Amino acid sequence: MRHAIPFALTLATLALAAGHSTARDKPAAANGEDVPALAPIRSQADLRRHLETIPRSRSPLGRLPDRALRRFLSQLRFNEKGVVSLPTAELSGELADDEIRAILLLLELPGYAGIIRSNAGDGPRPAPAGHWPRLDAEAMGRVERLETLLRTLGAEGPREIHYERLFGPLRTEDAAALADDELRAYFDAAQATAFDTHSAASMADLGRIVAALEQRGRLRPGDRRAHYRLLIATRDLPAANRLLAVHPDIDDAPPEIIDAPRANALRVEGDAGNRWRKVDVDTSALRIVAVAGLGCRFSQEAFRVLHAHPQLGPALASRGLVLFPQTTPLDAGALRQWQARHPGLVPHLAWRDSQWAMLADKHTPVFHFMREGKVVEIVEGWPEGGNVAALEEALMRLEDEQRSKLRSTGEGEHL
Repeated sequence: MRHAIPFALTLATLALAAGHSTARDKPAAANGEDVPALAPIRSQADLRRHLETIPRSRSPLGRLPDRALRRFLSQLRFNEKGVVSLPTAELSGELADDEIRAILLLLELPGYAGIIRSNAGDGPRPAPAGHWPRLDAEAMGRVERLETLLRTLGAEGPREIHYERLFGPLRTEDAAALADDELRAYFDAAQATAFDTHSAASMADLGRIVAALEQRGRLRPGDRRAHYRLLIATRDLPAANRLLAVHPDIDDAPPEIIDAPRANALRVEGDAGNRWRKVDVDTSALRIVAVAGLGCRFSQEAFRVLHAHPQLGPALASRGLVLFPQTTPLDAGALRQWQARHPGLVPHLAWRDSQWAMLADKHTPVFHFMREGKVVEIVEGWPEGGNVAALEEALMRLEDEQRSKLRSTGEGEHL
């Protein structure tokens, strides 16, 4: 399972509330009437084309007042499958249920009509103007290109090319000149890139964008918290502490880290509090390094099975390492809960992913079989039915090679 990017959660949350997936349903008519034959909006390009070619009087979006429409469009987000983040406050606060349903049909999200309900009341509402409000075409184009950047996060070359092309000018221009929707798109792209790459450049860009959003009063409570967590994830602890000193409400249990002169990992310290110790793991003594995701259900199922396995469980406990990536939140309570479910296994977090070659791949779980500090075999994933047989065979090969080596040196067969 690839580590999730932290900003596109809105529709997943709505789907859980609805009890169904985010798959698009077949559009239905509102109030029993035929819906006008409008092309569905699945991307920023579709949205721009809709606003340029459809009269406001024919568009369901046209029922939103100008200011609400601008806010709604600036927060609407797409990926290659369609809408991934849907602002709901403007819909609920300004429209009737049938008007909300018509917009959801246009966005191919009819299944959410039962969740997003009107609270606008029954009183008269002023009719919107007969034309679309002025929208900056250049800004909308830049938002579209930033969303392209987000879709290329899995590919090194395209991501770096897109990122530098889009963010390079931002470092020399005044961010205050950007439209709100542009600035929000820059925030999303910088946040996602920093999470994926931990690069200093993306963190510096994110800091500038946060400052610009704050200056114009557009910084949301979650934005500052996301910035703080990324500072910790990228191990810029001095900057995280400075931000926390000014805004103590962003973390009610900040991590306390016990330093060490050399370290490649973190482990939980003690039985209470959010305390961590930097440690230097000796990889030459390891037989298995299991890369896992704390919130990955495939990892959870794998360790549920492996912990009880008569050979693999003891091998992991005695000469194994359970390793979580650098971006795992520093939540000692969550790690203690994990350890309580798997007694004998001590999970570690990478201090920096770059110190562990096996963290170059973002998928989990992955099991690396080691000999003298070098990876000799990899078993990847946890498919339906598990991967126990492959892990048993890999461990057996490793032990057979070790026995052969010990016999050849006259040291017996002790492993």
